Amino acid sequence: MLKYPITVSIDTNIFDSTQYDLSENSKLSILLNYVNNGKISVVLSNVVYGEVQAHAKKFGTEIYTKINQNKTNIRKQLSDNILRTVNLESFLDIPTEEELIKRFEENILAYMNKVCSEILDFSFVDLNEIFKDYFNIEFPFEDGRKRKEFPDAFIVNQIKNRFPDNDSVIILSSDDGLIKGLQRNRKYTILNSLDELFNMITADEKELENVKRLLQNLNNRIDEEITNYIKEHQDINVIGTYHDGKGLVYGHDYFETYLNSINNVKHYVHIIDAIEEDCAIVTLVLKADIEMNCYYKDYDNAPFDSETDDYVFVDTVHVIEKHSVNHACRIKIYFKDNSISVLPFTLHLGGDSRQSVEEIDDYEEDDDDYRLDIINQDRESFGLHPLDQFDDYLEEKVRDSDMNNTIIEAFKDYTKVSNLFENLAGICDDIIDIMNKGTSEQKQKILNGLDRYLNKEKITKYIMPDTYSEECIKEWLNKLYDFSSSISEEITEVPDDLELGKSYLIKGIDDQLEISLAPFNNHVMSENDKEWIDINVKTNNGKEASGNIELTVGFHEVDFDMNAGDASPDEIEFRYDDIIILINDFVREQNEIKQEYEKLYEALEKATEN
Repeated sequence: MLKYPITVSIDTNIFDSTQYDLSENSKLSILLNYVNNGKISVVLSNVVYGEVQAHAKKFGTEIYTKINQNKTNIRKQLSDNILRTVNLESFLDIPTEEELIKRFEENILAYMNKVCSEILDFSFVDLNEIFKDYFNIEFPFEDGRKRKEFPDAFIVNQIKNRFPDNDSVIILSSDDGLIKGLQRNRKYTILNSLDELFNMITADEKELENVKRLLQNLNNRIDEEITNYIKEHQDINVIGTYHDGKGLVYGHDYFETYLNSINNVKHYVHIIDAIEEDCAIVTLVLKADIEMNCYYKDYDNAPFDSETDDYVFVDTVHVIEKHSVNHACRIKIYFKDNSISVLPFTLHLGGDSRQSVEEIDDYEEDDDDYRLDIINQDRESFGLHPLDQFDDYLEEKVRDSDMNNTIIEAFKDYTKVSNLFENLAGICDDIIDIMNKGTSEQKQKILNGLDRYLNKEKITKYIMPDTYSEECIKEWLNKLYDFSSSISEEITEVPDDLELGKSYLIKGIDDQLEISLAPFNNHVMSENDKEWIDINVKTNNGKEASGNIELTVGFHEVDFDMNAGDASPDEIEFRYDDIIILINDFVREQNEIKQEYEKLYEALEKATEN
């Protein structure tokens, strides 16, 4: 078991490996969180502290150089006004090199002061011991190295003198020489990276096994989340150029790239960086096959205009690059709902992942479009429809067809069903109110009226009350009210017109009918082609009927002298005889039932007026 806080001393190369990334969820931020949580105590040599400060200045210079290069490249192609228009003024307001280095150095030093519990000064250095090693050609001077190895000698000496009898100190370093010097006389725990330190801590916590099981259970979802993140953000850097051993540049400098496809996405867990109260942060290695659309300006084959001092008639070349990716990314898994958040990252694609590069001729598609336009113009001159626009043509023909009018007309007498049952529910409610709150005389008057008029109307028995006792009538009225209310709410209005690709559910009193028209998937058709669009009708009682719409694409022929030859118009044939028979049967049956309830409504009205 680890005893917290763990004492850790960190070498400069470990800080360098993080590229001094202080963003949220970075490795340095995780280290600081462990310090703040009391799990780690960082003890640094003042030599390391000074080297980090010097390296921060150097790294700040590199950042400024890269930003300034990008700024220069962007401003070559875009004016300041355009950048302001698209809210990219940040490219115009880059600080000076001195300001950027100062800002970066201040942030790094502020971080170092937060993370360090103790900085070892030269009071922990035994110069006699160092010079003894020097003259005896001991570490780190055994290979004849001198001046450059004195910093390592100071660091080793400081650690040995600060922790003379403590073997629980963890040393983070990837420097083989420094590690060798520390292990020469005493046993220390040596780790080569922050990842190993974080893994050691998380391995000591009970949550680690739970997180591993959770990662296994969420395996497919993690792949989906990473895929969706890449598709949504498209933060992908395609490095199209590369250098050979002689420094010659090959490839292309792409000015625009976007994702074409991503497939076969898999991952494996590299390390569990941190387990926090509500989530776990995990580093993964992503594997995927990715295709990128890439575009570059073909300056090599463009003429140069000496008057304008610029290239003219520069073609844009379209390239598809295929990559087999093996790339790190990080995720957060929240324990409360097992949700997954992919932490921001840039996917870098270059020579190590590139599988193939294929130049695409975008003009072929343009040529096809041009040929189709000519054919369509020719067809229209003969009164025929464009080959790629039959969706609009069909929509219009269906709307104006006898089939459409006949089907809609079949429901003409059926549209008042909803009003009937709404009125029936209303009169039931009024009678129920009298039966619940009225006097004995009023109740008896209602019962007598119901007995008289319900039997007089000769209504179908299955909707009549069994007896005319007060309790039986109350129960019958309540059931009739519930039934009428539900029917009035569920009855479907008949559409004004039928449309392809839609279904219409016509709810009746004791049955329902569904009319389904298959969609027409618009595409470029050929002359004399035929296409059938199915129409199906079915009821809940198991009755079915079908028909179709047959589209025949017309054609025309011309001879060498452009004289008209054989021709045939665009035609549409509607087959719906069986469909209209079933619809008429459905409407007739529902109207017969409706008539019984109309008689029932009239009887209830007379009973209340009596």
